[in-house]
Amino acid sequence: DTAYKVVSIKPEMVRIYPALVLKGTELEELYQSGSYKPLSVEEAVGWCAAIVPLYKANGITVLRIGLHSSEEMESSIVAGPYHPAFGELVESRILLNRILEELKKIEPLCPGKIVIRTRPDLMSKIIGHGRTNINSIKKNYPNVDIKVLADLKIGDFEIQNH
Repeated sequence: DTAYKVVSIKPEMVRIYPALVLKGTELEELYQSGSYKPLSVEEAVGWCAAIVPLYKANGITVLRIGLHSSEEMESSIVAGPYHPAFGELVESRILLNRILEELKKIEPLCPGKIVIRTRPDLMSKIIGHGRTNINSIKKNYPNVDIKVLADLKIGDFEIQNH
């Protein structure tokens, strides 16, 4: 709901910071009492992966996703969806969602393998942190081998089914 309200006021740019529980705040008191339950990193990544494309489709520039990492800030976090590479996790999830949508369009997949071709700068985001994207694709398509090549010059990715 908040993302749609933001779109309706038509800002030029936004920053996305999922709520973190910090030491010495009222939110920490609510968290300690059980009145507030923060999102997990996984939940926050999922929400942001839905929000960022919505903003971009409406011409809103996303300046930042997640807080900038610093020792002082990290030491004051009590709970919540903090990850030092949160923005990268979100961008990777967006790519995974797009890849899964493209794979649905070419079902049934031929037995064998799929090759995902991408630009070198997107290779780590296509594979996913800890190979999460590759593992998600394998979970959806267990009988297909996946190979990722960083040989595209333009575009985010192409999928070939061999």
